[in-house]
Amino acid sequence: MPPHYNGLSILNIPATVCRLLGVPVLGEHPPLDRRLTAPLGEAERVVLVLVDGMRWDLLRQALEAGLLPGWERLAEEGILAPLTSIAPSTTAAALTTLWTGQSPAEHGVMG
Repeated sequence: MPPHYNGLSILNIPATVCRLLGVPVLGEHPPLDRRLTAPLGEAERVVLVLVDGMRWDLLRQALEAGLLPGWERLAEEGILAPLTSIAPSTTAAALTTLWTGQSPAEHGVMG
């Protein structure tokens, strides 16, 4: 699946965290789509759980089978939604995107 930089990508997470905490937005990219974050309002703390290489379909299957009670609670009390990665979708590029709010083309880390 190609990246959706318009609000459904890990590129949109830094701006979202900044908005939730009420601090200046990191980077020039928009936050996550409001449909995902509207129920949260403002926050005092944000916990971001990153599972590198996790397929959404396998996570959903495990949740539906009751194999992940901790994740079920996180899904009920927070946001659990599929997001696209960035291109290239290497771990180094993706983590740099999360910490800088920039795409790989902007921060230069490709692999």
